[in-house]
Amino acid sequence: MNPSGYNTNNKDRKNHTFDRLKRWFTYAGVDFFSFVNCCPDPGEVKYSDVDRDTLTRCVEGYTKIVAIGNFASTVLARLNITHYKLPHPSPRNRMFNDETFEPAMMKELKIYVRS
Repeated sequence: MNPSGYNTNNKDRKNHTFDRLKRWFTYAGVDFFSFVNCCPDPGEVKYSDVDRDTLTRCVEGYTKIVAIGNFASTVLARLNITHYKLPHPSPRNRMFNDETFEPAMMKELKIYVRS
């Protein structure tokens, strides 16, 4: 959705969100992926803050587009961009409290990527 407001100058900081995202894509057989934020600025974001032109240009030519979280999925849907929606990989996401959720979600991602 947008960059974290957390101090990114701390090089020793762990990034559990990105680590989980990498694990998902590795499981799905994706060796390389890139992503773009809907908005370049940290903090509260609303649809009017989205850089729609940049986002649209960034997805051109891709056959598989994955939205990370509800906000990104809503933005892509409003832009009529076909995509697959994943939950946000943040450790704060309570869906991951259910031990069966993540393995099932990863299997679905793998199916999408290979389709």
